[in-house]
Amino acid sequence: MPKRVLVVDNDPTLVRLCKLVLEREGYLVLGAFSGAQCLDSLARYPVDLILLDPLLEDTEGWELLDRIGADSRWASIPVVAVTNAFLRPKSPNHTPRQRLAGYLRKPFQISNLLEQVRLGVARA
Repeated sequence: MPKRVLVVDNDPTLVRLCKLVLEREGYLVLGAFSGAQCLDSLARYPVDLILLDPLLEDTEGWELLDRIGADSRWASIPVVAVTNAFLRPKSPNHTPRQRLAGYLRKPFQISNLLEQVRLGVARA
């Protein structure tokens, strides 16, 4: 059965690119453009990996990561951060990076995307 990847980014072009590339590799891909859509997709579909931009417009990405990790239905889903920002926690006691399965810095090469997805779904 193909692995399912949820791509969460407020850039529709990036979501479409990831969908095109990953589907060509045999993955099933869902797209979400906001934190709310991410949570809705997680509630509706089983997911093996989340590619998440922590800098969403409607939700602080670290808070979204915390919500995903706090829900027993989703806590075991690996999350790869896909961002053009440096990953910094809000405070020394808030270290969401420990929850991340990987990190992909924008702009990225397709080979790096595929490697992070391969490693991430292997952890699922």
